[in-house]
Amino acid sequence: MTPPNGPYEACFDKVSIRTGRDQENDDFLLIDGLGSNGIHSYSDAMGILDYTSKGVVWLVEENDYR
Repeated sequence: MTPPNGPYEACFDKVSIRTGRDQENDDFLLIDGLGSNGIHSYSDAMGILDYTSKGVVWLVEENDYR
């Protein structure tokens, strides 16, 4: 897999999307942008790190960003 190709200034580290702040009634999505380097280095660019809906954790990245 190749890293994202674009100007660094136009890239993002992480993006979070929420439908609200109520953990029981809203949705939350966390997406990794550029990926990581250094100690936490592995190919996770554009990966979904967390998806929670209506209080149910459907997906969480292996290293548990919570």
